[in-house]
Amino acid sequence: MKLQLLIACLLALALPAQADEFQPLTVRITQSAGNQDGGFLYTVETRIPNDSRIARMPGANLAPFCRQISEQVSRLPDRSHRRSQAYNCSRSLQGSEVSLDYAGPNPGLATLISVQLGGTHSASVALAAHQSSWQIPAQLTSAGISTQYAGLGFKHLLTGFDHLLFVACLLFICVGRWRDLLITITAFTVAHSLSLGLNAFGLIFLNARAVEAIIALSIVYLACDIVRHILAKGDEQPSLSYRYPATVAGAFGLLHGLGFANILSEFGLPQNDRLLALFSFNVGIEVGQLVFIGFVMSAGWIFLRLLKPLNSSTAQRATAIASSYVIGSVAMYWTVERIAASV
Repeated sequence: MKLQLLIACLLALALPAQADEFQPLTVRITQSAGNQDGGFLYTVETRIPNDSRIARMPGANLAPFCRQISEQVSRLPDRSHRRSQAYNCSRSLQGSEVSLDYAGPNPGLATLISVQLGGTHSASVALAAHQSSWQIPAQLTSAGISTQYAGLGFKHLLTGFDHLLFVACLLFICVGRWRDLLITITAFTVAHSLSLGLNAFGLIFLNARAVEAIIALSIVYLACDIVRHILAKGDEQPSLSYRYPATVAGAFGLLHGLGFANILSEFGLPQNDRLLALFSFNVGIEVGQLVFIGFVMSAGWIFLRLLKPLNSSTAQRATAIASSYVIGSVAMYWTVERIAASV
């Protein structure tokens, strides 16, 4: 149990005590139609998340050959805002630059930009917090789509702290039982890939806020099961997660897949390459998951070696219980926050 104790402790102390649902600034640029002068009409829809770091209403600026002709701002039920703008451009936006205007300092938000120029040309990108501009590709290949969506999936996994904590709890439960760990992670992967795909093609759907709240509750459940298992007497039956870790991981994995689908729905899928984009997004998630597992296992082993003289049965139990309580408390905070945000 030594390794998982350190894993849980380090993760619980390192993660921020606020819900990070990976709510980026999203910008959708869509070509509407050609105007009477032979130019192009575009709609720019910017969704601004409910984030305390945003002081003023940000937006996207198109190329100098574009002129804004209308604007509308509305507040959404989840307290985010939608800014809709219409532009008249003298030529196509292919190959032009899109820049972000924060009306002040960059608040440090990740940004998703998707562009649909007619029925054949679409492009998307996930910008890091320090980036504020992007050049729309003049031509987009299948390789470009794969790179964009794989990068989006990778970034989403490594910035989604709720998903990371869930995987960490699975590691906590299965470390030392390597066969169970492999089967459990595989079950989680298959389940969230299935629900992600079904949602992307409109076959299943659940309220995004409800999904996020249940995902946080799944972490609370695992943390409680870990504590129950540690405190159980030798003659008591092991908790459900320890007896059937793959089943539990698969069941909750279906919900986590819908959580991944929430960000993909914000980003959108290219009409002509939906399967490729979906596959690439999922590959990015899996690569990020493997990187996280490898990092946590390596870090746990290193700290184990450094703290080896301090290890004892009593210390291990105390560390495990304290870490699980911290993880469960953080997840419970996320649950309450997400439920309150939907009211």
